[in-house]
Order: sequence, then structure tokens, then C-alpha cells
Amino acid sequence: MKNTGLLLLGVWLTALGLKDFFQLQFRFDEILFASLGCAAGVVLLLNAIGSKFASPGLFLLAVWLLLKNSMMLFNFHIPASGQILSATGIIAGIFLIFRK
Repeated sequence: MKNTGLLLLGVWLTALGLKDFFQLQFRFDEILFASLGCAAGVVLLLNAIGSKFASPGLFLLAVWLLLKNSMMLFNFHIPASGQILSATGIIAGIFLIFRK
């Protein structure tokens, strides 16, 4: 399941990067990318829970993906969400860089 989550994450990152690099826009692109990001987050979160939080970096990455994309997909905001997402991303990145 971890590989599926990482595959979805890779597709999301690549597609989003290509879209931004070539300045492409198409109908419902925000919904598509937010859904793909949420799907990657859910699969990675299920993997993190199933492995008893063996990788805190992947767990925090999954939380970051879910929060960021859910807020876009369902159009809601959390007070100080920018700071929360930034802190979660920084901590996830540090854990992923310095993992065992």
C-alpha cells in the first residue's frame, strides 16, 4: 500500500509541476488535482497507521496532503491554516530527510 501512495504522490507532483511549468489550465483542474492529492494522502495515512507510525515523516506528509487538498476541494479554512500547513510540511520534510 505504501508504494501505491507514493505512486499517487508522484503522479500528483509531476502533473501539478507540468501544469504550472507550462501554465496549462483546463476545466475542473483544481478538483482533479485536489482529489488526487487527497487520494495520495489517504493511502499514505492508512499505510502509516497500519505500520504503527513507523515513519513519522510519511504520516506528517499524509496529514499535510489531506489538509491542503481537502481545504481546496471542500472550500473550507482553518484559522492560521497557512502556519499550520507550513509547520507540518517543515517537520515532515525534516523527518523524511533524517529518517533511519
